[in-house]
Amino acid sequence: MNFAVIIPMHNEEGNVSGIVREVNQVLNEEGHRADIILVDDGSLDNTAAEIEEAGQKYVNIIALKHTRNAGFGAALRTAIKEAVERGYDFAVFMDADFTMHPGYIRDFYEKMAQGYDFVIGSRFLEGGGMKGVPAWRKLFSLAGRAVFRVCFRLPLTDYTQGFRAIRGTILSKMELTETGFPILIEEIYQARKYTDRFSEIPFVLTCRKIGCSKFNYTPRVLWDYIKYALKSIWN
Repeated sequence: MNFAVIIPMHNEEGNVSGIVREVNQVLNEEGHRADIILVDDGSLDNTAAEIEEAGQKYVNIIALKHTRNAGFGAALRTAIKEAVERGYDFAVFMDADFTMHPGYIRDFYEKMAQGYDFVIGSRFLEGGGMKGVPAWRKLFSLAGRAVFRVCFRLPLTDYTQGFRAIRGTILSKMELTETGFPILIEEIYQARKYTDRFSEIPFVLTCRKIGCSKFNYTPRVLWDYIKYALKSIWN
């Protein structure tokens, strides 16, 4: 199968070369030929230069850039557009900060090979978990899990983190609008229209070692999450 690994980046200086190296190491070990799509979302540090350096070293790097910070969701939408145009069978989405280990790519690949269309890395399956994650983030994740399991009624135990793989045919049908982190719920909300082939893999979320978290729990962000639960009930 032909696939891509999508990694959005905003001020990830110090992480770029390492995450690209480790992703390629996993791909090589598994014998997979895959592209890595890096989206620089208006970084103000040395991220752009590090992406350029990675592109000179690895032939499978596709570098995309926003001149200004447009948001996590906007970066994903830019990458998804590129992935759809290139016709990949599926895409794996992950962060640049080593909180999601590239070794799990092999598990996503196996699930896609089994015919699933939307696979999420779950912190709540046996074998999954969270290490070094602040308590307030754990509480947010548990609350989101409870709400969306009731409202979406899908065979999923985790909804609010971005380590996932999505079939290309599903990506091509989505009309995503969110510019922030709520795009993660919007993806699930829209994917339900086109498939019931959802699955999960267990994974352990860790804390970042370089840089700081980009997530901001404002009332507006929380509403942008909850509105999809309400839409699901209404529909």
